[in-house]
Amino acid sequence: MDLVPSYHVNFENKRLHLLLKQNSFFIFGLIANIFAFFYITLPYIPLPKLTVWTLIIIIITISRFIISNKSLQRLNSIKNLKALKNIEYYYALGALCSGCMWTISSFFMLPHGDLSHHALYGFLLAGMVAAATTGYAVSPITFICSIVPIALPFIFRMIYEGTPLHYLMSVMVAVFMIFSIAIFKTIHRFSLDSLNFGLNTQHELQRLTEKQSELAYTARMATLGELSTNIAHEINNPLAVLKMGINIIQQKINSDFINKPEIQDLCQRLENNILRISETIIVLKAFSVDNKGINFEEIELYKLTKECLDLAKSKFKYHNIDIHLVNPEKEILVYCYPIQIRQVMINLINNAYDALLESHKEKKWIKIQFNENKESTQITITDSGSGIPKDIQNNIFHPFFTTKPGSMGTGLGLAMVSGIIQKHHGRIWVNNNSPNTEFVIEIPKLMPKEISLKKIS
Repeated sequence: MDLVPSYHVNFENKRLHLLLKQNSFFIFGLIANIFAFFYITLPYIPLPKLTVWTLIIIIITISRFIISNKSLQRLNSIKNLKALKNIEYYYALGALCSGCMWTISSFFMLPHGDLSHHALYGFLLAGMVAAATTGYAVSPITFICSIVPIALPFIFRMIYEGTPLHYLMSVMVAVFMIFSIAIFKTIHRFSLDSLNFGLNTQHELQRLTEKQSELAYTARMATLGELSTNIAHEINNPLAVLKMGINIIQQKINSDFINKPEIQDLCQRLENNILRISETIIVLKAFSVDNKGINFEEIELYKLTKECLDLAKSKFKYHNIDIHLVNPEKEILVYCYPIQIRQVMINLINNAYDALLESHKEKKWIKIQFNENKESTQITITDSGSGIPKDIQNNIFHPFFTTKPGSMGTGLGLAMVSGIIQKHHGRIWVNNNSPNTEFVIEIPKLMPKEISLKKIS
């Protein structure tokens, strides 16, 4: 079978979803009408005959309900337009069967010449037509199959009665039908326009989400670019030690005397440097991986923060900036999207670094510590700066706002940090009670179920 473009499949899927979701309301209304008709005609129709009619139409109605619910459950798995159309046709067939049972009631069960009972039946009919006009607004074929079998036979029956009042009633029903069809056309067009608008909006939101994901990935790569010197240092230094160690081992091999404990100690130091390179590469890989298909997961904050600091520690050491990463008394776990939390930590650490480079204080330091309670975890990043002026604190988390001179800042770092924290249902703020520059991040320990189960795209 040929598959149509996904947009048309999505459109038909949404349209049928709206149609089938109305089914429960229609079933309830239809059963109410069945019992109303039963009550109206009970004095004139033999009870066995009326009971058989009632049971048949209730069986049809319940069958429609069951089939529609099963179709609704498997709707999202259907990707073929023809199969989706078939579901609509089957649903319309069910409406036609129900209408035919009302046809039987019009011709064979209404008492002859009783205008009052005919009028009551007409009100029941008008209610069903009005309900179908709005409820079946997305499906013209279902609308036609539901109203024609109940309205036309009633009109013919009123004409058959032959009295002026019955003629008038048939004209009124016919006019009501014409108005209902006109109203249906308007509602149908509006419903389809709304569906199109909703799908287009969904498409745009998906496109913006993809762009946002690409922007976040680009920002991470830009951050890695800024850290490239430090990363090279973290890899080159161990490589230099490895090279020197290999030279020493070769010299020992070429000499007549080999000190086994000394060689073992040297091999251990070489292995430690290999592990150092390996850890750096692991952190780089974790930081640079794309966003797509990654789940929220539980991570240990201290370990994650230490990995971020390992990428930047050489530049802090070069500029005599002390780093104090406070190891909590117990392991602090948080449910988060690790790549994004790494980006938050590196952005805030880099911001502190840039600010301290311009500081004239003799002692420069950055302190990172963690606190937790039953519901949330707090990350506090403090540096030896003198704080952020209150008049700009409301702007620092806005896109493109920067206090860095020239082209040094893009104004996107803190805006992206704020967006990531909000996505984690957390918050970030500047602590004005601290004598230094201090950012506080608060993240809930347990994410809402619908967020934790959702894949980030």
